[in-house]
Amino acid sequence: MGSVPRASWWRSGSINRSSELNLPASIDALEARLVPRLSEAARTWLAAARAETGRDGSALGRHFPTAARKTGHAVLLASPSAEGVRLFPGGPVLDPWRVDEAARVLLLLEDARRETAGALGRANDLYFVSDGRERIAVLRGLALLPEGDAALPAVRDALRANAADLFAAAICENGYGSRHLPDDLFNQAVLKCAFVGLRLGRIERVEERATPELARMLFAYVTEREHAGRSVGADLWPLIALHPPRGTVERIRSRLAAGADPDARRLLEVALARAER
Repeated sequence: MGSVPRASWWRSGSINRSSELNLPASIDALEARLVPRLSEAARTWLAAARAETGRDGSALGRHFPTAARKTGHAVLLASPSAEGVRLFPGGPVLDPWRVDEAARVLLLLEDARRETAGALGRANDLYFVSDGRERIAVLRGLALLPEGDAALPAVRDALRANAADLFAAAICENGYGSRHLPDDLFNQAVLKCAFVGLRLGRIERVEERATPELARMLFAYVTEREHAGRSVGADLWPLIALHPPRGTVERIRSRLAAGADPDARRLLEVALARAER
């Protein structure tokens, strides 16, 4: 079997755990991104908060809530990229991050460096006593913490959220959820992304984790939407086509024949090549 055609914007891929498990390297990389975006006063606060968190187990809970007030809410990247800017190869995509979230993730990493054992459990506990923006930061940091499933309760909670930004933080650009969610919850999260209009290419490892059941669910969703006269993003079809249900090729050809904008046409052509393999 030949290689699976890939859409040019699709950036989901395997996560490099060897890089993510190196806490000092992750801390250094995130610091290099964050510090130039901060004022002098914010840098001073962050240095002190990190130092205290690195030696005192109770400091994380004190400093985590104050990060936004100390650093502001500006976007982390001065120049986001359409391809996605990763913290390091195989690491998290930083495009949706804000500076207060990055500061909070640094505090999580300092806490983990202080005591690696139980770091995910402490992050999970922190999530449930935090507000919305703080919870987003916890979710962003999970992929950089030592491996384990102790933070799955936080991810499950966020996936049930009505707040779009909290839901997105749990499944988009988040390798932790992609690695640890069981198939049924992962599939439901992918379907919810389609429903709320989040691009499926933002989900790490979505192609690796695609199953015939997920393709069936997405195909049924597309059918329901189209029967109701509602549009559906072309980005669903390349994923459906990995395990194409009966009628997939005909539906894709029909979409192409009806005309599509250049971006949608590229996605549909990728999907057709996959479905016809």
